[in-house]
Amino acid sequence: MIEELKRFIIIIEVNSFTRASEKLFITQPALSLSIKRLEKEIGVKLFKRIGKKFILTKDGEAIHQIGLQILKLWLKIKDPSFRIKTNTPFYSIGLFDNAALKLSKYFQKNFARDDFHFEIIIDRSATLTQGIQNGVYDLCICIINAESKIKENVKLVKIFREKLLPVSSKKWKKEIAKVPFILYNKESVTRDYIDQVFFKNSIKPNIIVESTNPGFMKELAIGGCGVALLPKNFVERELTQKKLFVQNFPFNFQREIGLLLSKEGSLKESDELVREIIENLK
Repeated sequence: MIEELKRFIIIIEVNSFTRASEKLFITQPALSLSIKRLEKEIGVKLFKRIGKKFILTKDGEAIHQIGLQILKLWLKIKDPSFRIKTNTPFYSIGLFDNAALKLSKYFQKNFARDDFHFEIIIDRSATLTQGIQNGVYDLCICIINAESKIKENVKLVKIFREKLLPVSSKKWKKEIAKVPFILYNKESVTRDYIDQVFFKNSIKPNIIVESTNPGFMKELAIGGCGVALLPKNFVERELTQKKLFVQNFPFNFQREIGLLLSKEGSLKESDELVREIIENLK
């Protein structure tokens, strides 16, 4: 089934059965048969047809995440150097972008430890939450909110509150409703928090750009295009250099970050790695 799993993942990577069959040098009927065998083996439908397009089912999305990890482990099984390390625990850690930035020095310092080994995957918070619930990660740090449905197989160990600063290269003196905003896009969990603040204060923001890339948002704010809402550690240098200024708004923006542990994994709340991560995130 490893070969079928590889083919399934390539279909998703190229977003086409036709392109996947070309990349694999097999016929499209042969590829379709591989997917049917995989579906029969695991007992779920991976794709559903809408018009002429095939899209992933919910089960398909979960199998994709788990399948990526299975293929990683398969490569490690065949790697003699990795088998030597199997006496020490190995953890898979998922981080959203700013958590990775905050913890970068800690992880760089601890990559060569002998008492455990780990891999780091940086992804969107929604994808990370789904991943840990599917058993892909041992530990995740991601943005959470009331809509984040955490299943029973995951423990929410700690919640951190992170302030988002309204920054721009100039100080806007217009009414807040007329200030141009550079915001995270609507699919992001962070945007939910921002929208709630605007709604509570009866403000319909003037949104000029929506993005998933905080680096791009920061560059637009430095260029004077508008006000971006970004975490302090992400703009600290620019604030010191006076490339950015914090806007004087009558309300604050913040989001909640959750440290999640898989109850099915070997990593425990009392373990040194978890305690050190919590300490470095404070």
